[in-house]
Amino acid sequence: MTNVQGLHRQELHEALNDAVLEGMTATTGEAKGLPNAAFTDSAFLELERKHLFSRTWVFAGSRSAVSEPGAVRCLEVAGRQLFMATDAKGETRVWFNVCPHRGARLVVEDQDKAAVLTCPYHGWSFGLDGGLRARPHY
Repeated sequence: MTNVQGLHRQELHEALNDAVLEGMTATTGEAKGLPNAAFTDSAFLELERKHLFSRTWVFAGSRSAVSEPGAVRCLEVAGRQLFMATDAKGETRVWFNVCPHRGARLVVEDQDKAAVLTCPYHGWSFGLDGGLRARPHY
């Protein structure tokens, strides 16, 4: 099956009509943009989640939102729960908002002075650099 920028043609046909698809795949001088529905249609969003967002870098937010060490912000990007945090060394990272042990959410609200994040399920705690700090009862 032919691919168009990572999307299968059959799936694109389900979301777009032939004329729009031809315009999208034309040479640069003849190509046309996406129709307005591509920005509001839930079926098209699912195609993007499946074929684009899960395979490439996606802007999640500005570092200015967590400019100080200890700042943690909850995010949702393409239906995935994430958090952005700045550690004590000033390095900012984005993580999946899930404990790798049992899958509980690590961050339920934004924080300004966090040193560690503790899972509410079994109490595992993680530094803002992603390192495991403690795992009680093990």
